Amino acid sequence: MWAFATLEVKNAPLISSLSAASLPRLGNFSTQGLGNTSWSVAVLVWTDFPLMTAIAAASIQRLHEMSPQEISNIAWAYATLQLEDLPLMEALASASIANISALRTQQLSNTSWSFAVLGINHQPLLTAISLAVIAII
Repeated sequence: MWAFATLEVKNAPLISSLSAASLPRLGNFSTQGLGNTSWSVAVLVWTDFPLMTAIAAASIQRLHEMSPQEISNIAWAYATLQLEDLPLMEALASASIANISALRTQQLSNTSWSFAVLGINHQPLLTAISLAVIAII
């Protein structure tokens, strides 16, 4: 799915098939696979609620294994699709705060953008991002 999203090719039958095939296999996905799949679905504007619900659950369970890039990609995907999964966003916020010094400028930007788009005013996260940005500049 990532290749089609990268090329912005929305082949509905293929994406539908890939989404359906991914659901029972999400437990076997790497954390990069979870991040890339959510990113791909968002780029293709393919709102598959069962898939995104399953990605949220799998992501929450595996956040401790995720890189800052994977975390920010997932946050960006949910915001892009306007999917407000509060347990997921709370978990992403906590993971981001815990690793704030590892987030690069793009990840800080994408994470803050994601929470803003969803209208989630998570003050501890926004404070951590603000301090990280100040340290960079």
